[in-house]
Amino acid sequence: MDALKKIKSYIKINKFFAEGIINLFFEGSTAPILRRVLALFEFKKLDINKFNFSLDSLIDTIVRYKVKGSYSASKENNPEAIIEKVLKELNKTKPKIIIECSIV
Repeated sequence: MDALKKIKSYIKINKFFAEGIINLFFEGSTAPILRRVLALFEFKKLDINKFNFSLDSLIDTIVRYKVKGSYSASKENNPEAIIEKVLKELNKTKPKIIIECSIV
């Protein structure tokens, strides 16, 4: 069962889980625990204004994803850098195949 199906089934059978999900999206930006554990960049995504689909919130979302993608791609452990490092360690300069990978 994929994660989305599992969440949907929990929402149907567990009132408290459903309320928790609703609170996460509608009150998450005011939750002290989330403020402490999430990076500010991620925390700002829980702003209730995102659900209004206003122009400002849409632009903010687009910029955040673009910046996050650029930041992730420039980090040391992006997949291309890791593949390159492994190939150098194996002394392979012309590999026959490279499989795409992601660091999670």
